[in-house]
Amino acid sequence: MTSDLFQKYLRQWTKEVAKKKRKIVLLIYNCTAHIEPSNLQSIKVVFLPPNTTSVLQPMDQGVIRSLKCHYRKQLILPILEYYDENKDCDISLLDAVVLLEKPWRLVAESTIRN
Repeated sequence: MTSDLFQKYLRQWTKEVAKKKRKIVLLIYNCTAHIEPSNLQSIKVVFLPPNTTSVLQPMDQGVIRSLKCHYRKQLILPILEYYDENKDCDISLLDAVVLLEKPWRLVAESTIRN
């Protein structure tokens, strides 16, 4: 997501909302792509305070944290192996995505349920 794409999306969406004669409030995280939009007639944008992800999104406390932990371990292993062999380790975007399979299977069912 870029700030230009974000602005373009909001401008289009505000037209659709205005056609329906509605007004909405959009709650979004404060990130670099989410810049303060101007001239939105039907959409009021409210930025959430920083560092509130785990409070506002409980899944971030369990499922996402567990997945990140397992993924980092899975990602670091080939890097360490190549390092021990004095070789360069190039991990492509495809490699990084494929590496997600095993960590996802390691996330406990109980973590997902909670």
